[in-house]
Amino acid sequence: MALRKHKSYTPEDLSAALIMTSLTSGFKRHLPAEADDEHFAPLAKRRATEAKVLKTRDSIETQAIVSATNWVLKPAPYFYYNDRSREPDDDPLTPLTPPGLVPTFPAKMHAILSNKELSDVIEWLPHGRAWRILKPRTFEIHVLPRYFHHNKLSSFVRQTNGWGFRRLTQGYDRNAYYHEYFLKGKSMCHYLILVSPRLSPSNTSSATCTALAGLPHLSKKMVRPKVAEKKSVEPDHEPDLYAISREFPLPTADDESKHISFETDVMSSLSLMCT
Repeated sequence: MALRKHKSYTPEDLSAALIMTSLTSGFKRHLPAEADDEHFAPLAKRRATEAKVLKTRDSIETQAIVSATNWVLKPAPYFYYNDRSREPDDDPLTPLTPPGLVPTFPAKMHAILSNKELSDVIEWLPHGRAWRILKPRTFEIHVLPRYFHHNKLSSFVRQTNGWGFRRLTQGYDRNAYYHEYFLKGKSMCHYLILVSPRLSPSNTSSATCTALAGLPHLSKKMVRPKVAEKKSVEPDHEPDLYAISREFPLPTADDESKHISFETDVMSSLSLMCT
């Protein structure tokens, strides 16, 4: 019932208005949630947030269980370290860097460490299970722009940690980085094609093919660990990589790493295999 202006309202008018108001409110309360946009939007957002939280919690718990089963403290010299040097290549026909893709961080590191011109800047340690930067400033100025297109050592360190490398904090190997799947040794059948990320295979006529004296096939198993999978290692539980290498010596190359530059198409150069 519409109320008229410029007129005093009688008790009957007020009663009718109250009845209409209560009926309208009751009708809105019984409407489905979808009919009220102002009510449905916050509710949907809240439910989506709750579902996301539950999914994240389940994922973290699952990752924690998996990490707990793999993260087993062993006797010295291993502690939390696992030797991967005898693991075969499950897919030998797949290169470390597939054609048309930007080389991963481990692939770039293998290329850097196999470059003889950089041996005074960065090097493998004698056991071949860790590497260390010898000249940080030179590495920052000359190596990072060439391979990573930036010149910030702090960003490189974050990326190193993000790929699961661990830094040794004591002993002769202090400040060296190691990873179970990043090892030096003789590569049985691998070439790494270094292609600039700014070039595509269609317009690239030259590439640098590097015969790596390493175990690059193990790097194909490297993945970025999630937050729940990252574990801190106390200095007393850092592995003795020299003792491990005496028990499981890495395969060695008969000759030094060498770079082979050639003018060819990227796709055809992938057909080259080590002999």
